[in-house]
Amino acid sequence: MEANYTRILGGTEYGLVLYWPLDEGLGVKDYAFDVARQDGIYQLNHPEVGLNATPSATVPQQLGLYGVTDKNGNYIIRGIPFQQGGTNYEIAPLYGEHQFNPVTRSMFVSPTSLTANNIDFEDVSSFPMEGYVYYAGTNIPAEGIQFYVDGQLLTTDGEVQQSDAQGRYRISVPIGEHFVEAKLGNHKMVGGGRFPDTGKYNFDRAVTHDFADSTLVNFRRT
Repeated sequence: MEANYTRILGGTEYGLVLYWPLDEGLGVKDYAFDVARQDGIYQLNHPEVGLNATPSATVPQQLGLYGVTDKNGNYIIRGIPFQQGGTNYEIAPLYGEHQFNPVTRSMFVSPTSLTANNIDFEDVSSFPMEGYVYYAGTNIPAEGIQFYVDGQLLTTDGEVQQSDAQGRYRISVPIGEHFVEAKLGNHKMVGGGRFPDTGKYNFDRAVTHDFADSTLVNFRRT
């Protein structure tokens, strides 16, 4: 599978027919081992060097020791090596621009501690949303338009987040499903100044979106 080709496997993955780690060392010229097994039974599909495999001094990029979360956020890292007295590891979640709490967690693996459960992390990411607010049908910037996430006014260090003199804005939205509103007092915004128009948007990356202010101003000639 594409999700597995760069990482070390445990050898017990479902449907795994053979697994050649090829970590016997360059001094081993005659054999390699298949460590794939199902129900505790090794598959024994060993390659024979010189017959169906040729040795090479080229060392490929090292495989990673990691797991990949499933749709429920669960992950398993198998085949973690350790010394006889045990080995300490730092587990760190990585996914693009996402941020996690905690950043890392420690894990100790030894002959008497072969399984580590509940090594949990929380995705605390937020993503930028930026763009411009113009008066509808013009390129005239609408300054001072305020922004709300799920109905809550956005502030940073006590300062209300709003569009600047060029109509530009940049806000930060937490990861997950939310809606954003641009509004100000008696101003009338196109589409209610809402993003998305209905429902919520899953913020898992940066978003660019422009708002339009359809407020009309009356001029009186004297």
